[in-house]
Amino acid sequence: KDASQKSAITDDFDVATLRDYMMLQAHEDEMPSYLGGRHNQWRELTLENLSRKDVLYDVVDYINSGKRSDRLREIYPTLPVRIMPFSQPAQHDCLKTLAGIQEEKSK
Repeated sequence: KDASQKSAITDDFDVATLRDYMMLQAHEDEMPSYLGGRHNQWRELTLENLSRKDVLYDVVDYINSGKRSDRLREIYPTLPVRIMPFSQPAQHDCLKTLAGIQEEKSK
């Protein structure tokens, strides 16, 4: 099977096997939303894509630069001064704590 056959699965009527169904799902994920797709491709999370008013901006800036903003110091005073922990479980715990504190403040 070549690359041209891969793009041939574009409609429910083209699905005959589980593999065809998975190819259709991938096609719909990547297709732009204005054409009826989900436009679900990976996008890099950068500061240019975030509002400065959102605490997520401060979190991404902290991850990228290692500098805590005043807002992060206020929300999460025990946040390490240098940078987030290196291990993925520790980073997950740190971000979960940040999210929980933000939810409590918004109530």
